[in-house]
Amino acid sequence: MGAITAAGKIPLNHYLTENPEKTASKYRCKAFALNVLEKISWVALIAIMAVVLAVSYSGVTMTGTLSLALVAMAFSTIFFAWGLSKFRIGANYCAKEAEKERLIAAELKKIGKWTEESIKEFMTAEGLDPNRLPLDALRQIHRDKPLLALLPLIARYNYFKQRAKEQEGTSIACFTEREQFLGLSDQDRSLRKKAGELGRHLHMYEAIPAALDAAVMLRIIQDPTRELSLSDIAKYVAKDSVEQALDERYPPINDTYLILHNNRGSLTLKEIEAVHLAPKELYSKLFPQLAP
Repeated sequence: MGAITAAGKIPLNHYLTENPEKTASKYRCKAFALNVLEKISWVALIAIMAVVLAVSYSGVTMTGTLSLALVAMAFSTIFFAWGLSKFRIGANYCAKEAEKERLIAAELKKIGKWTEESIKEFMTAEGLDPNRLPLDALRQIHRDKPLLALLPLIARYNYFKQRAKEQEGTSIACFTEREQFLGLSDQDRSLRKKAGELGRHLHMYEAIPAALDAAVMLRIIQDPTRELSLSDIAKYVAKDSVEQALDERYPPINDTYLILHNNRGSLTLKEIEAVHLAPKELYSKLFPQLAP
């Protein structure tokens, strides 16, 4: 369930009250701070290595204290190197999240003039039921027009749906380009491999996850009092390209992509591809008990 917004009030999903522009700004600040820490760590690491090397080659007689200090400095480089990796990964993550929230904020502006009737039409088109919405909960945000409270969720859904479409389009373009390198030369084989690997990565790890996130957003739109993510209802089956190819081609055939929690079965890659990554259809597969 969602977090309580105030004493005595009905829980609501946190995305209903978050401002994506402010969230984007927070992530940008975090990315900047982590980038600065990474640079400071690089400077410290280089300085330590320079001191250790200078002493090593200077011919200075090592006393016990100096020896211990140098050993400590040498070992500290391990922690600085570890920190560099963590800072870089964190900065990249925050930068990506900032861009995502920026695009969601832009999408929210696009639909900012939607009416309650527009929202009802959207819900019906996506297989949702406007009559099952918790209006009392939504009135905590919009007293007179409660359905307008759903706009932040719809904007987030539109973002994921559009991202899935874009990434799948790029994936298809990669596979199309791959077909141009039909020769047996080392260059053609290398380009064919790279295009195929990129196309597979975009399809498996960008387009499909975005479509599944969009499907989860449909569930939240239907019940905006719920806190929910894909990891709450399922887990990915991690396979590398070799394992995936073997499982698809040789018995026992197994192209499981997603395992649903609570023994609710699984979704195969073919099932997901059969509906062309449509969030509406994936919603029905993830939440069959709610399908119309």
